[in-house]
Amino acid sequence: MAENNKKIKQINPTIKVLLIFVATIFVVAVIYSRLEGIAFFDAIYWVITTCSTVGYGDISPSTIAAKILTMFLMISGVALLGYLLSTMSDKLITLNMQKS
Repeated sequence: MAENNKKIKQINPTIKVLLIFVATIFVVAVIYSRLEGIAFFDAIYWVITTCSTVGYGDISPSTIAAKILTMFLMISGVALLGYLLSTMSDKLITLNMQKS
């Protein structure tokens, strides 16, 4: 058990956030697909456009449960994506500064 905890702690924080973001996309897509009765690929498309705040409006929640899920996704998705992008930017800037 302790050995597994060490392996988890050794994972780069950026990779952890990326894995959480990808897992969130798939879990929310499965839930949304079932709530709204749409194809899984369409649900993934909807999750990504919602998390990125693009929100074309071509797929919109129609049930109360899907609307609640959407509100959760809007807040948590943009927070996760923002953190991921800022962490990746920080890594790129650090690498660029080390080269100079």
